[in-house]
Amino acid sequence: MKRITLLMIILSTLITHPASAAIINIPDDYLTIQEGIDVSSNGDTVLVQPGTYVENINFNGHNITLGSLFLTTGDTTYIEETVMYGNGSVSVVQFAEGEDSSATLTGFTLTHGQRGIYCNNSSPTIANNIIMGNNTSSNGGGIACFDSSNPVIANNSISQNTAVLTGGGIYCQNSDPYIYNNLIDGNSVMGAGGGICCSDASPRIENNVLVGNLAEYEYGGGIACFTSSAPEIIGNTISLNISNFEGGGLCFYTSNPIIDNNIISGNIALGPGGGIFAQGSNIIARQNEIYDNTASYGGGIHCNNSLSRFEYTIISGNIALNGGGGMDNIGGAPELYNCEITGNSAGNYGGGISNDMSSPIITNCLIAGNNASGAGGGISNYTYSQAVLLNCTFSDNSADYGGAIWNGASTPSLVNCILWGDTPDEHSGSESIITYSNIQGGWEGEGNIDCDPLFCNPDDGNYYLAENSCCVGAGENGEDIGTFGVGCEPTGIIGERLLPIEYSLHQNYPNPFNPITTIRYSLPVQSDVRIEIYNILGQRVATLFDCNKQAGYHTITWHADHYPSGVYFARLEAEMQTENIKMVLLK
Repeated sequence: MKRITLLMIILSTLITHPASAAIINIPDDYLTIQEGIDVSSNGDTVLVQPGTYVENINFNGHNITLGSLFLTTGDTTYIEETVMYGNGSVSVVQFAEGEDSSATLTGFTLTHGQRGIYCNNSSPTIANNIIMGNNTSSNGGGIACFDSSNPVIANNSISQNTAVLTGGGIYCQNSDPYIYNNLIDGNSVMGAGGGICCSDASPRIENNVLVGNLAEYEYGGGIACFTSSAPEIIGNTISLNISNFEGGGLCFYTSNPIIDNNIISGNIALGPGGGIFAQGSNIIARQNEIYDNTASYGGGIHCNNSLSRFEYTIISGNIALNGGGGMDNIGGAPELYNCEITGNSAGNYGGGISNDMSSPIITNCLIAGNNASGAGGGISNYTYSQAVLLNCTFSDNSADYGGAIWNGASTPSLVNCILWGDTPDEHSGSESIITYSNIQGGWEGEGNIDCDPLFCNPDDGNYYLAENSCCVGAGENGEDIGTFGVGCEPTGIIGERLLPIEYSLHQNYPNPFNPITTIRYSLPVQSDVRIEIYNILGQRVATLFDCNKQAGYHTITWHADHYPSGVYFARLEAEMQTENIKMVLLK
């Protein structure tokens, strides 16, 4: 909270120089950018006039600032007008001699190199660039980071780059970059990671938009991580990416990521895992929205031998051509806690969740409105799957048989659950162990009941219980049966338990934009909210919203038709909390 945007930090750092620092002008002082770098000393600035510079440059260990006139003016038109055009055989820009974070590249378009940027054992700051149209036969078409490189990669547009092996947009190996506030779109790779690929790396990937990236022959349309990678993936929009194998949005092999507060939507995998694929990986995921993804298995999520944990997550509207519309589990024992699995569909089994030789623990989850053409509209437990379900609500699911649950050679356990209103029945296949639950049609077992649960408004997704519901206090140890508590006050589809835990202003989408963009923000409680737009000079140019707003996730649209191109800042003020994001309007 109260975080100053990275752009402001960069600008204030770059335009404040030691007294001895020099400004070297290109082409006035030297004709080429490389000549200016070669004569520079640490702390100098090489300032480049607009134009196309056909050269491949190397910082050669110089901790300097290299910038276009964007550096001094904040005018984003200079980014497009100041072009480094590589020769296609090496990287356009190279950091390979231990450069630190004071080595800064800002305000350029980098194109037609083997890579856009190559980092090896270096940690530069790479901000406010357009990196596009680079093509490598190895790793990292846009940016490649190797061996103890920890760059800051912020506010760039990384698009239309191609790599043969891994990482169409960004590739990280044995490095821990901070990848922040970038647009990563339209990149492609024949191997893994259309947008970003990590190998034995732990980057922080925050507030980026990854859209329309492609993994042509392998996995991870948006992001792919393998070989003991442990990335933090926070606050990103990961949408419309495609993998012709596994993991349309995100793909993990033997990695342990943290995935918080992301939108993962509209991704496609021809194999398993439309939104997320995890093989031998243990994901910690909180407050994500995973919706409208498509795959052969696991339209939303596919976990193979995983101990992943998903908390406060919405898994909705995903499609699996075979099994596991919302989630597909093979082996392992993943956990779902306070999740909503709704409106997913499968062409064969497990409209909501499919388990095969897997023993997930599913607690306080709503499983509603899912559909399977074969077995298990809500959940399908195939071979040797001993799922444990605690305080779950099944309703309005449908299948050919086993509307809520279908078991094949499996014996799941249910405690304090509701199975009501599923089609054509609540349960089919081998027996489950069920206690203290409300099962339509009845079920033998301790504490089980058969009575209308009196959901408040299921047509609007409100499965809270009316005060006179037979499920109130009827569970084990006097608990309420089902996922939700008592009370029919309007709570929305998400319900109180899935409300945000903090105030947050998420990155706008698209960014850069022309001229319309959408801003998403989160309120943990009902609050007085003001959202304002400021220009690069700190002048307020628009007020988008100034009113009281209910708790939850909200969006607002800015129509910037009458504003000039440039850098703008959106500012959220709510209950003594302040957040800022940077936006780029390109016309």
